[in-house]
Amino acid sequence: MASSVPVLYGSAKSDTQYASKAHSIEKLLMHKEEEEWDGNFKTRELPVNEKLKKLLSSFFPIDQLSFAFEDRIAYSFGKSSMEILAARLGKLGEPVEAVVFPDYGNIESMIKNLDPRKYELIPVGGTSNVTGALLHSKGKIKLAVSTKNFKRVEFRENYVILGAGYTGLEAESILHEYGFTLGNFPESFEYSTLGGWVATKAIGQESNQYGGMENIIIGVRMIGSAGFFREEFVPRNSEGLDLKTLALGGEGRTGLITDVAFKLYKNPTRRFFNSYFFKNYEEGIKQISKMKFYPSILRLSDEVETSISLDGEFNTPMKKLYEGYLKITGARNGSMLIMVNNSIPSPEIPRKAINAGKYPARQWLEGRYSRPALGNILWKKGMIPDTLETSTTWSNLYNVHKAVQQRFSDQIEKEHAKGIIMSHISHIYSSGACIYFTFVIWREDDQMKLLENVRDVIMNTFIENGCAVSHHHGPGKYLEKYLDEKITPIRKRIYDPLFSED
Repeated sequence: MASSVPVLYGSAKSDTQYASKAHSIEKLLMHKEEEEWDGNFKTRELPVNEKLKKLLSSFFPIDQLSFAFEDRIAYSFGKSSMEILAARLGKLGEPVEAVVFPDYGNIESMIKNLDPRKYELIPVGGTSNVTGALLHSKGKIKLAVSTKNFKRVEFRENYVILGAGYTGLEAESILHEYGFTLGNFPESFEYSTLGGWVATKAIGQESNQYGGMENIIIGVRMIGSAGFFREEFVPRNSEGLDLKTLALGGEGRTGLITDVAFKLYKNPTRRFFNSYFFKNYEEGIKQISKMKFYPSILRLSDEVETSISLDGEFNTPMKKLYEGYLKITGARNGSMLIMVNNSIPSPEIPRKAINAGKYPARQWLEGRYSRPALGNILWKKGMIPDTLETSTTWSNLYNVHKAVQQRFSDQIEKEHAKGIIMSHISHIYSSGACIYFTFVIWREDDQMKLLENVRDVIMNTFIENGCAVSHHHGPGKYLEKYLDEKITPIRKRIYDPLFSED
């Protein structure tokens, strides 16, 4: 019997506010799809491994096991462009054999009794990963381990222990009642889990104030093939490779994270909003690099991203006002900067910035978790959206921007395809910043090869220009090949045999 599994970010979530922005991109690509994709992967029922079912039933009650093909498929891929495109083409990879939903009381009995030479456990949180970390190759019997039942709250001295299965939204709602915040707000906030944040060494949109996961956690509780590691919630240690280090960025290959100890921050009393324009992206980068104080959120968009934002995000009366004002100031085709600071006004304004009021920054913050809805619209219309990010020094940022733009343009021409690319800078440091590249491409045939080639040319441009392979999404399966080949064998030495393919 055939069935459908939702594929897109947020499942069936849609947001009509992005329809006009999607239309702007569609016009730039000169693309029109006659028949829209419904966002589902069509599949047939999968056979059940009865021997495995019997084995797992000895560890878990039936309601903590699933052999349903819908669950097996849903827990076998993330939300990367490569995986979504594969689903749209009807070519998703091998699903796991089963999905288990353990709790604190029975996880250890299963782990200690599974043979690492025969079985592989794949920890899964919110399935919002965008680097292919949930994919696997044939070999061992693969089991997805959902963290949804790992939920507990324990307040201690200026920190809190939270179950790894909470989503960011769930955890923040709990702490908000007590006047606290975790300080981590990724775009996937509503779906990604605390354990996933640690496993990918993630960072949120307010990192200028709070930092990344390495800054806001003090420890984890984790289990490997030999059982639970020793709990160690301390401010600092000098043990070298400690448990926190083992978990951060391990992508589930070093063990299963069941709890995370977070520092506690007071909720901001209010937010202050500012928006500015620069005459071009290069000038914006130059002036931001000279700032001595960075607000909680700072985001500088290049000319293309700014233009699409103006076309699609502002209501008509407001857009007309901005259009007129920006033309007068000479910044209509320029670069937009939004700044949001918690509790106090931002004490510094970058030089040569043209004031644009509070509205763009307010609107950006209001929609900061719903923007993937734009990607959903583009996917359904037949286009291929994707994002790659890296980090580099201030002096190198604009050079990288120009290099990626040129290489992207050359590759699109070589592929006889259509495409646009845009960029923004966020996550600011004294030495440099994170730079994102969002692109939308289209070709009628051989779409997977097109996507692979475009991604490859951008990633190689990062490496050739001395940039990071990833600033905060982790390498997963898709970026692993770009890692330093001398470091990869060292990384693999710390993988747990029950949680890795090797």
